[in-house]
Amino acid sequence: MTAATSDPLQAYLAALAAPTDEAAAAALAEVLADDVRAGGMFGSGTGRDEVLASTATPPYPLLASATWEDPVVDGDVITVRGALPAGLPVVAVNVTVRVRDGKLVELAQELEQAPPSEPGPLDIDEQIASVIDKALDNKTPVIAAYVDADGTPHVSPRGTVQSWSATAVAMWARDPNGGMLRAISTNPAVSLFYRDPATRVSYEITGRMRVTKDPDERQRVFDRSPKIERNFDPLLKGEAIIVDVDSVAGNDARGRVHMRRS
Repeated sequence: MTAATSDPLQAYLAALAAPTDEAAAAALAEVLADDVRAGGMFGSGTGRDEVLASTATPPYPLLASATWEDPVVDGDVITVRGALPAGLPVVAVNVTVRVRDGKLVELAQELEQAPPSEPGPLDIDEQIASVIDKALDNKTPVIAAYVDADGTPHVSPRGTVQSWSATAVAMWARDPNGGMLRAISTNPAVSLFYRDPATRVSYEITGRMRVTKDPDERQRVFDRSPKIERNFDPLLKGEAIIVDVDSVAGNDARGRVHMRRS
């Protein structure tokens, strides 16, 4: 690698690692072409000013912890891999740059996702249960998806989704003639999705729905639903749905979550 290709790359990596460092930004500005183009989670845009501004304000400033491997040079294109600490859903960032006359003209950062882990045993523990039970109060209701008898998919927020056991969740369906209840007889499969943008906690829960006719279970599901939801069905005309969970996947404060019913 020549100094002409190395120095622009090193200036760019330094700016990615320390996006708020004024000296790093100034050094990057010196090696950006006027018509530079960038794309990726750590800076994008067209033109020097736009690229500099976006590089200085990445939504996920992770690259200070990256360990950069030796660059690979192919003509005027240089690619370098930055490995990230273990435990993240992203294991590395691959940075590709194109150099023309000693200036950076193209920049790209691509995320390298961690390979899927082997699922652990299904266990909706207290931490997951607490997130689900407080979803509506947190203004991040659980989204439910199911398919009706005609094969049409439906998606809607469900404010009554609640923990039920280590292998099940529940919800109250206040419309006894609603589409979800009608779908159970032909396709009981359901997917429940939760995400909190503030904490980046997310869960995707898949399972099979069934209506419980046990009066105690039915009353318990209704009583554990948020008050605002109970007020929509004061005469308890709806039905209690139990979802026998098959899998849970996502991320929380402990890292990646991947579990499946044995």
